[in-house]
Amino acid sequence: MLIEDNPGDAYLIEDRLKEFANFSYELKSVRTLNEALSILKEQPFDIIRSDLSLPDSDGVNTFSEFRMKIR
Repeated sequence: MLIEDNPGDAYLIEDRLKEFANFSYELKSVRTLNEALSILKEQPFDIIRSDLSLPDSDGVNTFSEFRMKIR
């Protein structure tokens, strides 16, 4: 899962994955922490890459909210 609110940054990350990943994967992109948490209730992910400055969370608080809400 990719949590990134900047469309340009999300595009660059997705483009780099396509170019360098030598394995199959499914990438789900969302723009907010709340979107991510909602999806995580229904579907687990092996890797989560998150921007630390989101519209609904900022900095280390993002990790704290993840820990509290996905337990």
